[in-house]
Amino acid sequence: MLLIFFLLGQLSVASTTPEATVKTQVTQSEKYYVLTRDKPVKFEVSGPVWVRVYTRIPWKKGLQSPTTYKMVLVTDETSERFITKETEYSKVSKIDNINVSKWRSFYIQVPEGKHGYELHLWRAPVDTILLRFSFEAPGRWIDISPSQYAGILELVQNERIIKYYEVTPQKPLVLEVEGPRRLKINARAIFNNLGKSGVYTLSVRSNNKVFKEVTYSPKPSETVYFRNRKEVIPSAPNTFYLDLKKGKHRLEFTVMGLESVAINLQVPEK
Repeated sequence: MLLIFFLLGQLSVASTTPEATVKTQVTQSEKYYVLTRDKPVKFEVSGPVWVRVYTRIPWKKGLQSPTTYKMVLVTDETSERFITKETEYSKVSKIDNINVSKWRSFYIQVPEGKHGYELHLWRAPVDTILLRFSFEAPGRWIDISPSQYAGILELVQNERIIKYYEVTPQKPLVLEVEGPRRLKINARAIFNNLGKSGVYTLSVRSNNKVFKEVTYSPKPSETVYFRNRKEVIPSAPNTFYLDLKKGKHRLEFTVMGLESVAINLQVPEK
């Protein structure tokens, strides 16, 4: 078994699979570890520290964009964390002239002491996931509240309760905010059953003008639920950002295509 040490020995990766080199359009090369269905990637980290895990998948012919892949992170052989990522085809990155997806990442908060981790491929449209590790702490975001909405939903995620606000075609969500500021919007479709599917569009109007529109094909989440609305099922999150100029902004969010969408609003902590 090959044991690789890097970044001052704080993180070590044990891998019996080859490494892959992803080349980007600006000729930057990055080493990725190869995660397959039958061979998990194992690594040890000395904390306290944050680890950011970057992921990609090879983009085989016939894949539809966006597509979803899922992993399981096992910590110290005792606890499991399910990780779902949605990605799309990358126009600028390749591996040995093979197309790959855009990168998607997640964070691991490592406590004091040495800890062992395993990443397993759970479900994916391909047999391989590419992994890259970096010591990076997540940017700190704080929740903010809109002034108008259809209802409040309490999402339970990783033993935390996150407040989401409901928007329907009949009841827009309205947020009044002062710029300049970056706004992070986490949107989840609300399903009545697991077999439900569809496409929805969120439209954002700023001061009575269309500011941004996004369209998603949501899929039900298998890891979170609404504490106060257990009869419905949230989708996996769809996230986008708005960069607001200086001044007062009145943002109105409307939804088309679905009966209900839940939105969580965040801004960077100062």
